[in-house]
Amino acid sequence: MLDDPRIGGLHDTASLDDIHGFRGLRQLKIVGHLPRITSFLPNIETPSLQSLSLEDTAPYVTSDGEENPRRWRQVTSVICSLFGRTVRNISLKSRFAMPHDWSVEETVTGLITPLLGLRDLERFRCLFIIESVKMFITDSDIRLMAVSWPKIQELSLHQLYRPDLSPTIQCLIDVARLSPHLRTFILSGVTVGTLVPLESVPDLSHELEQLDLGYGTNYGYRFAEDLGQIIYRLFPNLDTTWNPRKNDGGWQRVLESVSKCQHN
Repeated sequence: MLDDPRIGGLHDTASLDDIHGFRGLRQLKIVGHLPRITSFLPNIETPSLQSLSLEDTAPYVTSDGEENPRRWRQVTSVICSLFGRTVRNISLKSRFAMPHDWSVEETVTGLITPLLGLRDLERFRCLFIIESVKMFITDSDIRLMAVSWPKIQELSLHQLYRPDLSPTIQCLIDVARLSPHLRTFILSGVTVGTLVPLESVPDLSHELEQLDLGYGTNYGYRFAEDLGQIIYRLFPNLDTTWNPRKNDGGWQRVLESVSKCQHN
């Protein structure tokens, strides 16, 4: 019995009717074109799938003219109907690119709306490579995820923001208040602007261990110190040695500020 299979090559039009079963599966990764993945998922007959990873390798602009965002809404609906009772970890990876006159704006929560009903979800990761698409994530999106997934332990949102419509420091306050089990929080970027006064930040003593606010955090020393104090007030147990972007001097300065607060 395969406990952690990886299924690839779901790109062509070959029949999938004879590929079914997998009743003992707990983990599954599928790579291929999203419509084929959507068609294939009902062939997975396991009653106990806990971890699902999907990677869409379809062309930027599909041959039938159907947009990738719409297809993600379809596949997430299928995930919920088939595995909603048992799945705890979900990872999504895709590439979005549309004609330059594409005018529809997409939010991340708009793409994954069905998944917001999975109250027992513990880990959600997505990597969406975006080109020529008005896709963004805001504080409201992150707040909605936090409210929808009260047991969430990891929230990793990569390449999901527009510089003018990215989340702010408020999203840190929201997850600290709403996600008591969160241990890893990763964003591709935030809009920092003017920091909120330190005295207005609640002292929540959250147990978050790993935090990465993405690129574009090349703050000056004073700004980095102030941001570090805010983060420490929310997440005093942060592991400041965990830094996946050690060559980013701005973020390193923020972590050093947090560490300084921890040792005072």
